Amino acid sequence: MLKNGLFFFLTIFFVQTAISQPWVDSEYDIEIHKDSVYGYAIDYTGKEQALRCDIAFPINDTIPECGRPLVLVVHGGSFLAGNKEEYDIQLWMKEFAKKGYVAVAINYRLGMFQTEEYITCAVQDWGCLNMADSAEWYRGNYRGMQDCRGAIRYMISNKDQFNIDPNNVFLIGESAGGFITMASAYLDDESERSELTKEIAEVSAPAMQYQNACVPPEAFPIGMMDLRRPDLGGIQGTIHLENNNYRIKGVASFFGGIMNDFLASQDNTYPLPALYMYAQPNDLIVPFGRSKVMAGLSACAVQYSGCNYLKNVPEVYGNGGIRNLIVNNEANGVTMPTFNAEFTENYADCLLQGLFPGLTGHAVDDIFVRTKSLATFFAKQIGSASDCLSSNKTVNDLSFEIYPNPVQNVIQVKVSDNKDRLIIEVLDMSGHMLSRKSVDTNSDIETMDMTAYGKGFFIIKLIGPSYIASQRIIIQ
Repeated sequence: MLKNGLFFFLTIFFVQTAISQPWVDSEYDIEIHKDSVYGYAIDYTGKEQALRCDIAFPINDTIPECGRPLVLVVHGGSFLAGNKEEYDIQLWMKEFAKKGYVAVAINYRLGMFQTEEYITCAVQDWGCLNMADSAEWYRGNYRGMQDCRGAIRYMISNKDQFNIDPNNVFLIGESAGGFITMASAYLDDESERSELTKEIAEVSAPAMQYQNACVPPEAFPIGMMDLRRPDLGGIQGTIHLENNNYRIKGVASFFGGIMNDFLASQDNTYPLPALYMYAQPNDLIVPFGRSKVMAGLSACAVQYSGCNYLKNVPEVYGNGGIRNLIVNNEANGVTMPTFNAEFTENYADCLLQGLFPGLTGHAVDDIFVRTKSLATFFAKQIGSASDCLSSNKTVNDLSFEIYPNPVQNVIQVKVSDNKDRLIIEVLDMSGHMLSRKSVDTNSDIETMDMTAYGKGFFIIKLIGPSYIASQRIIIQ
């Protein structure tokens, strides 16, 4: 009797543990498309760059009725260096593709203007981290955000090829990539832009000694740089603006952060993207709470290498600081994202980190454990097939029409059978939001006067609880 009971228990145990967890277990073979060009954009030196990505997807999965979730992975490197080929980035791309996602690792525009003063010390390339002013950090982050959003839209434009569900988009960023993914998920209104991303005074040319070590190979050399700093354009950037029909469900920030607090002014038209954060309290690069970028590294270099403190570094919120912002905002009745914060208890100082690299604070302690934890968190944000079918509204499902197009004065926006709260935005082709209005859900037709916008191409964007739809119009 005991033997039979034990056999039954073991059988049930092994059967249960053998059942795979959708979106969590790595169970599929994958194919990878390398170096797809997802768009073009102007870098900080005035040069147009081709922006590339790697795309991985499963080849022996059963494609969900509404398509596969999409995840973008964004590398770090202080907005100066790094690329999609880094170990962690490729691992996340491949692992999430094996879990059933379409996974994309992206490059984005790199580079910032260093100071005209040549700064050097015992730490190699120390001068590369000394910018002309703190605005350069904001602008580097902003360009990365625009590129990330452009890459999402590129994938949405190819959703049929890769069987992507536009309502299940996820982002993973590491270090500077974490700043980019946070901004891409939550900086959702033009009013949240830093003034430093608009037109500001031009800079003096960086010291020529910075050329080889500090200037990205894709950029113009120092002697040819355009030193003007124009308005960087709208929060959406300029890439594939016509394919803005997607929803970000979750975002991961591995020792990333935010430049300024844009969390308290979120668009609550639909639930905010869920947030996973990983950080270590002894991070020397991105502060755990709120402090200057590289405050720990700078102090360490001053103490042990005879360097001067880094110049023109901004104060930022690390993941610990973001957690505090979320908790405080929630206490004040502000809607905040659901979050999971995984913080270590690694307090090794900079000397110990130098002696024992395993104690480094600006790194993932166990990438496979953290990846499993992240995948489990993301999986909870992906609805069932029935949820997908009820929420995966498209332009055709909405009977979305704009007429006349081209238009001279007044357009009518018709959304048949719409029972949702709806917001209509008008954007220019650079992504600037020109107007925003709520629509009466009892009315199928909304009339809009377009005479104030001038002639040219514009985008009409509809935002509902479970969809975003857009269409280009011409004003004559």
